[in-house]
Amino acid sequence: MRRGKVYKLSSLNSGKMDETRKILCVDDESFMRLIYGRLSSLAHVVTCSDGKEALQVLRSDASIGLVFTDNNMPPGESGLYLLEKSRDIVIPKYMVSSPIGITEKALNDQVRGYNGLGLIVKPFDTKFLQSVARETLASGASATYEAYARENRLL
Repeated sequence: MRRGKVYKLSSLNSGKMDETRKILCVDDESFMRLIYGRLSSLAHVVTCSDGKEALQVLRSDASIGLVFTDNNMPPGESGLYLLEKSRDIVIPKYMVSSPIGITEKALNDQVRGYNGLGLIVKPFDTKFLQSVARETLASGASATYEAYARENRLL
């Protein structure tokens, strides 16, 4: 099994990078894992392809300070699996997904029920994701995300 990959892309760095914390990004699509690499201007980015692999990384790496996870990751474990099994690890977690067979509001409620901060629906703007990550790493919450959630009636 391939372990999480760490990106440090100096060409994308603008501003001060948090050298002490990492962002864990979980998605089965390699293209999405490359998109998450754009967060490397904020912190080291660790990527995984399913919830089970991500849970191992999360439990073994205390420097993870933020999680973004997809939900539907066949044939591996889902993002909801990751959130449920890591509920005791108190760090900010967002789900980034296209809900299948469930409303966005219902999926957001499930994410929050597992102590996640909320749902970001794909497709998303990379600058929006960077803002959410920057604010969440700085304070544990994101005003940008809260405005998005209200605007999209997720709350």
